[in-house]
Amino acid sequence: MENIGTNIKAVAIAAIILLFTYWYYARKGGSFIAFEAVVIFGLLCLCALVVGTLLIKLLAHYIHTSVIYPHLLFRILLPFLVMSFIFWLVYGIVGIPRFTHFTDFMVPIKYFIGKHLLYCAICAILAGIALSLPLQVQNISKSALWYGNIKFAMGIVGAFMLSTCIFYWTKKINEPSLDPKYNSYQALSSYAGTSAVEVKPLLAASEYNLISAPYLLSDKQEVILNFLYNSSNKKQPLLKSLRLDKSGKVIDSLDTEQLLPQNEAVFFDNGYIRSRTSPSFVTWVFDGLKTIQNAASSSTNTNWKIQALEQDTTKLKMVHFQKTAAFNCESLPDIKWNGTRFYELIQQNDTLKFKIDQVYTATPNGKECSEQTLAYFKCNGMDFDLIRLNEREYYIVQPRKK
Repeated sequence: MENIGTNIKAVAIAAIILLFTYWYYARKGGSFIAFEAVVIFGLLCLCALVVGTLLIKLLAHYIHTSVIYPHLLFRILLPFLVMSFIFWLVYGIVGIPRFTHFTDFMVPIKYFIGKHLLYCAICAILAGIALSLPLQVQNISKSALWYGNIKFAMGIVGAFMLSTCIFYWTKKINEPSLDPKYNSYQALSSYAGTSAVEVKPLLAASEYNLISAPYLLSDKQEVILNFLYNSSNKKQPLLKSLRLDKSGKVIDSLDTEQLLPQNEAVFFDNGYIRSRTSPSFVTWVFDGLKTIQNAASSSTNTNWKIQALEQDTTKLKMVHFQKTAAFNCESLPDIKWNGTRFYELIQQNDTLKFKIDQVYTATPNGKECSEQTLAYFKCNGMDFDLIRLNEREYYIVQPRKK
């Protein structure tokens, strides 16, 4: 009967801890979309309950056979230390990323203390109190068992410290410290330029759109920028076009959704705006007319010329790459490190200095990745030049007004 009661007690404690674990780590809950998922979840819970029951029985055995000193403090402290150390080993191996600075190493440690260490403490308190019921007034006497438990606890603490040092040296990226000269480089989004040249944001597209390379109308001293749908097609459909004057101000725009029928794909074709299925076109880029021209009754002007600008790689240079973290992604198998790129842009007699943090990003499953790209466009005949970030943001570069 006593053995049956012990088994029931162990199952009850394990079930309470299992419910607490589910609440603690999956508070948002979940939904099952298939019967198979329900069955698998039920089997996992059953396995967890069986393993939890066996561990509780093992703890009860150590308590009743005086392996653990007969005091509530030790019945909580020793399970807590053992459980925490196991959690720490697993977390240190799979949960701590590669890092360059000590502050980066402290971030996952703080998370472990606030999340997993707290969980271990609550579980140890629940199990220790439940296995000590009914509670009695207990006195501590410094016997051989007491000294043995203290030595064991100190051994676990020492193993904690040793494993932390091992994780630090094995996870630390072997990268020289950043040269102090790069400390003055600012992120492009907050970079204002120098005393002679200013840099400021111009345009930004949503995550579903891109912005094309600039087109120059040299005879009118204007620049055209196109917002495009982010499509896998070789030629992306046009969403809208913007016109910049010589000073870089947006002076006009054309929204293709208001101009042509819905669900009609529209493309930018050497200055002309056309649909794929209709011979009609729009000549707004050249003459400012926002009306559809019939190809049968209209003719193009041979004097209209537009130039697609190409990025200037001679003035914009990446001068340094500082590794900050390991990087693994299926779509970029050759990239092993993430980090910060430092750039210099020669502008007139000045040098602009800025940086791009976290050059590579990956989806949570690690299958799709993207790289932050930077392009510089020299706009001859204009009072400004352009920098494009990730094909979604434009920054204008121009002499600072005196």
